[in-house]
Amino acid sequence: MKPYLQPLKQHFPEIKQLKDFQQVSIEHLLEGKNQLTIVPTGKGKSLIFQLAALAMPGMTIVVSPLIALMREQVKFLKEKGIYAEMLGGNFKQQRALLRSFSSNPPKLLYVSPERLQNFFFRAALKHSKTSIPLIAIDEAHSISQWGIQFRPEYDRIPSFLAFLKEIGQKPVLLGLTATLGQSAQADICKSFGILEEHVFIHNEIVREELHLHFEQFEVADETKKKDRIRELLLDQRHQKILIYFYQRRKCEKIANWINSKLDASGRHADYFHAKRFNKDKDAVYKQFKAGTTNVLCATSAFGMGMNIPDIDTVIFYHLPFSVEEFYQMAGRAARKKDLYADCYLLWSEKNFEHKRKKQIPEGQYGVEDFQKAFKRLGLAGQKGKEVFKQWNDLIGQDLHHFKVLFEKHGVLQTIGELNGIPKDVQLKKPQPEWDLLLSKSKRHLDWIQLADNGNRELQAVIDWVWQQELKGNIKELDPDGKKIFYRSNYNSLPLSKVFALAEEAEKITQFRIEQINLLYQLVRSKDQSNDFIQKLLGPPLNSKS
Repeated sequence: MKPYLQPLKQHFPEIKQLKDFQQVSIEHLLEGKNQLTIVPTGKGKSLIFQLAALAMPGMTIVVSPLIALMREQVKFLKEKGIYAEMLGGNFKQQRALLRSFSSNPPKLLYVSPERLQNFFFRAALKHSKTSIPLIAIDEAHSISQWGIQFRPEYDRIPSFLAFLKEIGQKPVLLGLTATLGQSAQADICKSFGILEEHVFIHNEIVREELHLHFEQFEVADETKKKDRIRELLLDQRHQKILIYFYQRRKCEKIANWINSKLDASGRHADYFHAKRFNKDKDAVYKQFKAGTTNVLCATSAFGMGMNIPDIDTVIFYHLPFSVEEFYQMAGRAARKKDLYADCYLLWSEKNFEHKRKKQIPEGQYGVEDFQKAFKRLGLAGQKGKEVFKQWNDLIGQDLHHFKVLFEKHGVLQTIGELNGIPKDVQLKKPQPEWDLLLSKSKRHLDWIQLADNGNRELQAVIDWVWQQELKGNIKELDPDGKKIFYRSNYNSLPLSKVFALAEEAEKITQFRIEQINLLYQLVRSKDQSNDFIQKLLGPPLNSKS
């Protein structure tokens, strides 16, 4: 019997037979072949890595972009009798899970892409005895800057794989997504050594249950758009409605407008965007899923991995940036069997002109942006020296993307991360070398000063602290005091680096303009929209379906 059939029978008895693409994909993974699999939502992507993980020894790592999605999948797997965990929750729980890797590792571990660069996570993997046979990257369209919803954290996956190789791990890699353009497919295959024959694209990229409607307005008239939305909301055929926006303020404003104008119709709206607190987003998600809220106004923050099967209407108040992004967002609907959904894109010539001439070009990073970011990251005048940023400042001041770009181009090198200050680290069992380091230091010294005063490499200090944590020898760590340490490779940003960064930014801008032009062709394709999407997003390589 094939090694994945017994787990299938034991944990998924409701599935009598695997689909051909699932079986082929699993067998390729068991043979150690890196793979990219593009399968529409609801066709069984997740089962591929779940069964492969159960058929392999050790702990499979699943990279997923959303806390809510990870929580749902872990809950589902546990109900199936499978030991799965996510590296989230409160700080104390995270520490306990990481320390358990040597003694009782989960079969599937769900982590965010940001977590791959976490040095405590890496230390836990390095010092554990468990093997890592498989890395599954969910929502793999986030890897490539030529795809939609590119997240710079995904760009660091190759360095994580290099780290695993350094510690003797050689996992096979699986990229999974529902929608991926041809440029992004080629980029991902190149980055991860995926052969053309190991790209599997489902032959049903176009979902017939999605009914697409492209409604043109003479101008970008807000009043007419609102009138049209009112008509759609008053139509009782539309039971659970998702409205997409690209402005957080407009997202909130329309949600409030719906509640003030249409409450008597039984509609209740809420909003979802990246700036809401996580606990609020979780509550909104649950209420929309349960039907307590039946209209959700959202930005693209409500997207990847959201699993609400009975959405029957998607409305695009603002233009998406590409056909790929449009179809990914429209694909949130009709995930329930035998459910059909209407997807409305409200557009005007002025909308497209604004995207091409203003919004996309103005969003491009320029020379001054890179120069300012170099200084704001504390790199100026620090060649060869260690500097740090509070994690909250790095994220809150929109510097994280610049840091990733600078590291990609060799401007800086990340060293590690630590929490709090040295005095915060209280050991359960005293260690003479630690006491000696502290005795040479002032009361409020930082980690860099500690390393310098003790004539130690900062990297060695970081490693030592995490080793004590993994041994359970640290009483507490400050969850809010995380600092990221990195080394500056230059005193000032060289012109060659500025030009390289600016050139990359320009290429991305031109690509985005090309993508908005393809979307323009789609909205004018009329009855040929499905054919247009199939041609654009379908198999570009010698792929199997």
